[in-house]
Amino acid sequence: MTTMRYTATCRDKQGAATTVELTAASLVKARRILQRRQLTPLRIQPLPERPPSAGWRFTVQRPPSRRERAVWASKLSALVGAGVPIVRGLDLVAEQQRSPLFKRSLAAVSLDVRQGDSLGAAM
Repeated sequence: MTTMRYTATCRDKQGAATTVELTAASLVKARRILQRRQLTPLRIQPLPERPPSAGWRFTVQRPPSRRERAVWASKLSALVGAGVPIVRGLDLVAEQQRSPLFKRSLAAVSLDVRQGDSLGAAM
């Protein structure tokens, strides 16, 4: 399972604001970690991925297969049909992807839609 790094703005029991960096498998799990530390999360954001070191590690990432894209579209359709907002649906489906390339692509689409682009233009 892949993990992501997050930065969170929280309040402790005394009400003092603090910023925390943590690693978790998902946004939901990051929130749970903070709650176990007795911190109230106000905002949690993923940290940008670090670029690969200069030439040391190169991985070949294959594009998502036709089947993966079909499953993604089916999941997104089911979420939207159930009344979940399109941006939240994109985020939820992106979290479930195993392929880092597909996950980054969906995150970029979600960001474009949040900024006002249509879903078709964002894709």
